[in-house]
Order: sequence, then C-alpha cells, then structure tokens
Amino acid sequence: MTTLTPLTHLMSSRSDSSLAIAYQQNSTLLTRQHFAGQVKAWYEVFSQSEVSCWGVYTRDSYLFATILVALWYAKKEVILLGDNLSQSIVNVADYAEGLVGEFSPDDLGKSHYKGKYLEAVHFPETDSVFVCEDALDESAVAMSVFTSGSTGEPKKIAIRFYQLINEIESHEARWGGELAQAPVAATVSHQHLYGLIFKVLWPLSAGRAFINHNISVVEELSILAKYHSRLTVVTTPSHLSRLPDTIDWSDLEGTWSKVFSSAAPLSLAASQEARQKFKCDVTEIYGSSETGGIAWRQQTAATGSAWQRFSEVQIAQDEKSGVLKLSSRFMTSSKWYTTADIVTLLSPDSFTLQGRIDRIAKVEGKRVSLTAIEQTLEASAWVQQARVITFEDNRVQTGAVVILSVKGGQALLEQGRKFLVVTLKKLLSESFETVVLPRKWRFVDEFPADMQGKVTRQKMLQLFIDE
Repeated sequence: MTTLTPLTHLMSSRSDSSLAIAYQQNSTLLTRQHFAGQVKAWYEVFSQSEVSCWGVYTRDSYLFATILVALWYAKKEVILLGDNLSQSIVNVADYAEGLVGEFSPDDLGKSHYKGKYLEAVHFPETDSVFVCEDALDESAVAMSVFTSGSTGEPKKIAIRFYQLINEIESHEARWGGELAQAPVAATVSHQHLYGLIFKVLWPLSAGRAFINHNISVVEELSILAKYHSRLTVVTTPSHLSRLPDTIDWSDLEGTWSKVFSSAAPLSLAASQEARQKFKCDVTEIYGSSETGGIAWRQQTAATGSAWQRFSEVQIAQDEKSGVLKLSSRFMTSSKWYTTADIVTLLSPDSFTLQGRIDRIAKVEGKRVSLTAIEQTLEASAWVQQARVITFEDNRVQTGAVVILSVKGGQALLEQGRKFLVVTLKKLLSESFETVVLPRKWRFVDEFPADMQGKVTRQKMLQLFIDE
C-alpha cells in the first residue's frame, strides 16, 4: 500500500518533480514537473477571471486534471458535465457562469449559452510551476455533478473533498498492494464519479500514473501492454461482455494487476470469461453519485453474485419496499439514505441486487432516465404518447413504443417508418448520448394492457420479443 497524498495537499512542494503523472497516447511520460507547470498556467487564467463557477468537460484526462486542480486552488466552483451535448449545457446554464473544455459551436448555439467559454488547451512547457503549502478545506465542495432524479429531471449533487478522500483511502487500504505502481488504463470517462475516482483522483493521490486517453476498444489494451509491463484496467460490463478472441490473451498473462468494473452489474458468465482472459478476478464496484461506493464483489461459481459492503458503509433493508438503505462515511450526511435498488439481505455485510424500483436505468454503463426520454419524444408534434423500456438482447438496450399523433401518422404514411425513426432519434440525440437511444421501435395504436387494463412492462416487452 502506498502513502497517500490527500487531494487537499496535491500541490505541496514535498512531491517528487520526476514522479510519473500520466502517459500520452504515444506513451510519452508526463511528469509532476510538467503537471505543476500546467496547473500554474490554468491557475493564472482562472484566478484572473471574475467567473466564480465553471462547467468542465474534456476527453483528455490529464488536461482535465490540470484544469480541475487549478480551479480548486483558484477557489472556483466546479461542475462536471457528463457529456458536451446541448441539453447538458442547458442543465448547467443557471449555475455555470463559464464553460471550459471541448464544446462545439453547434452545441453552444443550440443551448443558447450566454456565459464565458474557454477551450481546453495544453500550455507550452515551462520551468515555472505551481506550489502551495496551504491545504484546501476538506469540508469544501470539490465539485458538483448532475444525475437523473426519479422524475427524470437532472439533480445537482455536491461532492466534498472529505468524501473523496475517505473513499480513496478505503480503496487504497483494500487494493493498493495489488495495484502497486501499475499505470491505470480506462474505458470510462473521468466526467463521471467512477471514472473520476478510479482513473484520475486515486492515482493522483497514490502517485500512480494513468493513461490520459480513454480506451475505446479493448484491442488497445494489447497495444498499451507493449509499453507497460503492468496495467490496472478500469472498465464496464459493456466492454467486458464483448472481449475479443482476436487478442492473444495468453501472451499478455501477468500484465494485469487488477480489473475493476462498474456502472452496471456484470453477468456471472461474462465475469468468468473475463477472469479466464485476464487471469485475475474482476472486482465490481456498486455505488452511485449520491452515495459513493457502497459495495464490491468478485463473482465466482463458489461465491455467486453477492455484494460485500465496504467497511465504511452500514446497510439495511426497507421493510415495506425491500430497497437498500445505507449510512456511509462516503456521504455528507450521517442520516440513512434510501436507494432505488431492491435487495435481498444475506447477512449484515452482504446482499444481492433484485432490480430497480424507479425509472432510472443503466444502458452500456450510462445512467439514463427513461422518463426523460419519453418526455422528449412526447414534445415532438409527431408523438402523442411514448413508453421506453429496457430489455436484454446480448446486452441491455432501450426500446421505444410510440403512439403517433395525427401528424405523425401522416408522416409514417408519406415518408415511411425508417424516416420517422431517424428523425425521432435525431431529436433524442440532442439530449442523450448515442448508446442510450432506443435500438428498437414499435408504432402502435394503443399500448398493450393486461386483463385489468394495466399497461405492464411484460406486455410492452412482448412487443419486442414477438418479431
């Protein structure tokens, strides 16, 4: 286990200037000296600006880290955007006086954003570096994120430094010895809490390097293995359930220090296949933006699918609804928090998940409000009513069942089904990422109902099964 530098002390002069922070896509090493120089350049930009709250989105994790740390020391409020689409800009517009990162003129225009915009750039290398011996306030808000509420409306969640510090300390104590100094390679974005902690903040605190770009396809891992003898992989079920056989996995044996997965539960079959290829157990993390990490598991035929709570978390079950309740050091409140996940408690320390009680789903690791998709469709002049469900067809995906308006019916007759689907998906793409858009569509005169006249999920699901 490594001695951690708290996030509130990252820019102390005690750090080694030659310490590896990140590797670029061409495996060029970026050191602590370079990092401190970039932080200083961004700090000067932000400290001279009257903007007090910045919305941040970049794909480059190293660039993101320099911007984030500079904003912290400039005493600015930080909002992380889950993506750079126009609707996400609209969601933060009432809070963020400025945006910094990678936002297209088209999305800025569609959102009618009126604040300041700075494009994220790497500054020229310099010998001048940022150093600050004064610690940041652990109780201060490190950043805010937006997540889907049960109504489909985005909800702002403030995350404080001590929450992040507590969680990083927990993970380091549990798994730091296995990770050693292996660089972190991730298929997930740092713009969401899982990727933020596991790819960027935990490595920064522990003095481990990370690969600055996201791995888009698993085959890239075999390329990285040519430059790094050991790697830690931070990924999701959407990647682990599609591991290619084109890679000579036996040739990479011994490369992987650990494989983490989160964003959705991994099937037992996929977990076992991944273990066979990586030659190490897949450690799954269960949690949320509201709670931080809740539990972890390593699925085997012997242990099954049970989740083990983190020692900093206490769990219980709501007697009426059956959902999981918890109290945690990773949260700001000491009060019990009620999740939307139905569970079966196996012991005071373990449980199994039985599904969600609300309308928030995870598709390809992306959290999405099915209600919000329905509301967006119903805002179209072509749609009278819409229902969106999730179903499994090799992987979790969404399907839309739509009752068309008179105008929509005319469009279907005159332009055809394909034109209608393409147009409605284009409408949704302004607010949602491509991976969560409905893959299958059904246009009906009325929603299917059971004998009691209730529109059930099973009846809706049958529309996609009976093809």
